[in-house]
Amino acid sequence: MDGWSLLEVNRALQNELRREADVNRRNERKIKSIEKQLSQYESELSRKEVDNEELYKEIQDLKNEISKLKRLLYQAQKENKEKSAYIAQCEDIITVRSAANKT
Repeated sequence: MDGWSLLEVNRALQNELRREADVNRRNERKIKSIEKQLSQYESELSRKEVDNEELYKEIQDLKNEISKLKRLLYQAQKENKEKSAYIAQCEDIITVRSAANKT
């Protein structure tokens, strides 16, 4: 066996096996760490997606409320304008009657 005894080959293979086992253990720890980190990121992403959905719904609700308030404001302004015109008309009638009664 080219100067190598069976015992030397066996020791060399055992050493190589130990080194490979060490590498595998380190890689397994790295993998577990990465899997844990991935799980945390997925959980965080899921929470943020829920938060975003809730915020989107809240924004839509607020937009609807703004539209409703704009319609109410427009209606109130329209009614105010009509009432102002009516009051002005009544004041004109009162002024004319007051003037007519003075004569």
